[in-house]
Amino acid sequence: MTTVTKYKVLLETQQKIYSLKKKFNNDVRSLVTAKKNLANIHATKKSQLSTLEKVAAGFGPDENHSLQLSEKLVHEMQSPRIHSDLLSLLSYPTTGVENEVSEAFIRQIVDGIHSLKKKMRQDILMFDESVITLCEEKVDLDVQLKILEMHLVTIQKEMIILSQFEEEEEKRTEEVYSFLKSKHCIQTEIAKINSEIENLIFDIKIVETRIQEVSSIFLISIAESHHYEFLRNVFKRENPDDTYEMDETCSKDLYTKAMEDGAKRIRLESEVESMKNKINSLKITYGKLNERFVEVDADYSHHHQQLEQLQRQKLQRLNEIDVLAILNFDQIKNLTNDQHLNDFEDSLIVNAQTLSELVNRIEELTKDTVQQRERHELNKQHLQRLHVDINHMNQNVTKLHQLIKETMLSKFGASINLDVLEEALAKKLVSQMSFIPLEIQKNLETELFPVKKKLDNLVDQRASRLMENTKR
Repeated sequence: MTTVTKYKVLLETQQKIYSLKKKFNNDVRSLVTAKKNLANIHATKKSQLSTLEKVAAGFGPDENHSLQLSEKLVHEMQSPRIHSDLLSLLSYPTTGVENEVSEAFIRQIVDGIHSLKKKMRQDILMFDESVITLCEEKVDLDVQLKILEMHLVTIQKEMIILSQFEEEEEKRTEEVYSFLKSKHCIQTEIAKINSEIENLIFDIKIVETRIQEVSSIFLISIAESHHYEFLRNVFKRENPDDTYEMDETCSKDLYTKAMEDGAKRIRLESEVESMKNKINSLKITYGKLNERFVEVDADYSHHHQQLEQLQRQKLQRLNEIDVLAILNFDQIKNLTNDQHLNDFEDSLIVNAQTLSELVNRIEELTKDTVQQRERHELNKQHLQRLHVDINHMNQNVTKLHQLIKETMLSKFGASINLDVLEEALAKKLVSQMSFIPLEIQKNLETELFPVKKKLDNLVDQRASRLMENTKR
């Protein structure tokens, strides 16, 4: 809520007031125009009515001129005005026969007079009803205008309060946004450093795995060599440029392999060390950024609290403004038992639909509470069963550890490390596998020796026969 939005509401309210006044003024002008038109019409009707009254008052029996009078009177009754020459007919004497005709025309004149007066009264009554309706509209309009004027006063008070807090609020909002932006930048840098550290740790694990592979393959290859310690020292050297005097009985290929694999190991360990140094450097940067983040976060929290405090003060000032609430009598209990007005200062106006939704929400929360309690009881039972299963499994694990320990004592006479045992078994299997090709070769030579000897004999016999046949 800003002064701009409130000023827009102010202009809209003023426009509404202007529209209501303009509409009412147009209705008043229309009524004034209708009054003028009605006055002109009534002036004409009054002239006709005066003429008819004169005719009715001065009409007498005239036998010689009754027919002429009848025709003239009918003609003049159809015209908007009764001409003055009609009065000249009243001076003629009438006969006995024409007397009855004159009475009929007098009755027609009287009926015309009553009709004109009735029509004029109806026009006046309709105009009076229009005036009364407009007066009632004026009362409703006054009420609406008073309400809108009170609303304008409320808006102006709100604008005054908003203008008092607006500059300071904008300043503190910019400060909070600045610290929030700094927090976001630092968090982005920290996330980037964490990602780099994780990638380096993953790369270190890969390189360490390669180092283990190189070491395992090399140690397996020299497991049967009589110069195992010498070759292992060559492989484990710290400087790749170091050289060693090789014994004449040592295999040159194994020595070359020890030098090459050792150099490869040193290079891989150097890569690991370089990545670890980089991780340490990133951790230092991470620590500095973390310290900076803590400082910025503290500043952000401080300024955010100040902004919230300022907004609460503004809201408190706005809540202190007196406003006009329009309610019907059936919407409030406005009288106490002793017929005194209630004090509404501590009352709160709530929309009926909102109140209904709140009541329904309370019922839903009550149902949810019951369901959550039932679920909690089921979870407690399930947790208890899990604890029983865990205790049983722990007992089994303890028994297995005890059985393994007893088996080690019976087999080896002491408790040994299983990793060492597995490594020893692996070396034994590698050693056995290295002897298998020699045994197979030896067995083949043993089995092939009689066949080879027999083949040599056959070759000798064939050569002897060829010699004999040649001599012949």
